[in-house]
Parts: sequence; structure tokens; C-alpha cells
Amino acid sequence: LLQTEVLLPSAPPSGYELQSMGYQTSAGLENQPWVQLTFGDGVDTAFFLFEDTAVTPVGNAGPQHQYGDVGDVVRAYSFGSWTMIEGKVHGRNVLAVGKVQEYELLLMLQSAVE
Repeated sequence: LLQTEVLLPSAPPSGYELQSMGYQTSAGLENQPWVQLTFGDGVDTAFFLFEDTAVTPVGNAGPQHQYGDVGDVVRAYSFGSWTMIEGKVHGRNVLAVGKVQEYELLLMLQSAVE
């Protein structure tokens, strides 16, 4: 059960549609839960993940992260045909990965946080 605002991209990569949504704990630092959205075009898959800041991991007495007024920062990486955008937007860690152009992942990220 989600306890945070869902960041749903309104502009996924061209031809991609939302296929599923779930939790991913291994993607977050120190087992912080992340929400994973999976998009597909019938052949390839793209992923958009964001930190579930409303959930406190088991074993911790308080929030996992404290955010101040820090500017948004994103970085882009390429691994063969895969592109990854990761960073922090509006105080929340985000990650977008897929076999698509960098600008499409950036647009997907931007459409989710606006």
C-alpha cells in the first residue's frame, strides 16, 4: 500500500505505456523503499523509480533521510544501448532507466515531478 504521492510520468518514452507498479527495496540506499513503475512498448522496457519518503524502513526509529532546500540535481549515464538518469528532484531520489534516448528519459522525469 503506497504511503506517498505517486510520481506518475505523463510523458513516458514514445510508444511506451505503463505496465505495472510495485515496490523495490534493493534500489534504495540503506533499504529505503522505492516505488517502481514499469513501462513497455511491446519489445523493450523502461523503468521509473522514486523514493517512497513516507515509509520508514524496519529497524529505524525515524525518517531515513532529512531533506533541506537543496537544488535539483540529475546525472545521465550510458551503458551500451541503456541510458540511466539518476538524481534528486524536489528532495526525492529518482531513477529512470531504459533503451531510449537520454532526452526521452529526461522528459519522462520532468513530466513526473511537475
